[in-house]
Amino acid sequence: MHLTNYAVNKHSRTYNQDTEGGSKRKLSWFNSYMKSLKQDVEAIWYRIDDVIIKTIISAYPVLKHSYAACFPNHDVLPACCELLGIDILFDKRLNPQILEVNHSPSFHTDTELDCEVKEALLSDMFAMLNLENCNKRKIMREDRKRVRERLLNGLNKEFQVQGSSDCKCFSEYFKQEMATRGNFRLVYPCSDTEHNYVKYFDQGQNSLYSDTASSRAREAAQNAFRDEMHLKAKLEASKRITSPKIKTEAIYLHLTHSLVSEKSLVDAMRSSYYISRIYKGPSTPRLDSFVAWILQ
Repeated sequence: MHLTNYAVNKHSRTYNQDTEGGSKRKLSWFNSYMKSLKQDVEAIWYRIDDVIIKTIISAYPVLKHSYAACFPNHDVLPACCELLGIDILFDKRLNPQILEVNHSPSFHTDTELDCEVKEALLSDMFAMLNLENCNKRKIMREDRKRVRERLLNGLNKEFQVQGSSDCKCFSEYFKQEMATRGNFRLVYPCSDTEHNYVKYFDQGQNSLYSDTASSRAREAAQNAFRDEMHLKAKLEASKRITSPKIKTEAIYLHLTHSLVSEKSLVDAMRSSYYISRIYKGPSTPRLDSFVAWILQ
């Protein structure tokens, strides 16, 4: 966490490397600081999650089109991921404002704090990627097999059977990510029904990102999976919501701390986000067209 760009600020005579009261601090310090001011930390992070989700959705049509161009046949499970650095500034009412999204966040480890935070982040990210189970030749064979089946069987048959098989693959992959998430917390898709993000997807669509019969079949499968996840979340939430501390876990959010800084009530925060599952998807994507993880 830091207010001024670190690459510039580290050369200042007033730069302080202390981890508790210095120019760069952990998000755990930020949470403690907000609590000392009698602020609702859970509500603050809820608002942060909301602006992050909307930011990613605003770029979704371009991401989807680029993904389809790079991976035209790899549209069931994700073929790549993105680790972003999102700069957030709080106003005097503690409402988060997006300053910028860094496509290639810095991983320099000039300080002990950098090593502690960034090494843990990278370790958790590669654990989620599960590279040991990635077999390039097997994936290419499956892609070619799927293309042949489409040509031989026709779209009608594919539309009938592909939805269930895609949903099964998606569900298994999601379970694997949940099991290896480490300190990442899932922020999207979430089970919070108060925010209907579908309308934000609909506003950004045009003919450039038109869908196909197969993508509509996958959309139906993904929607079924989303509904199942929301139902499970509600059932679990009804059992687990016994205190405010448990409430965020009950809505399927798991978070881990990266870097932040402060200046009285105006705090700038830089967090690293793991964005995965950018699908080829439909022209009117639903809630599970991508999955966003935040490291806190």
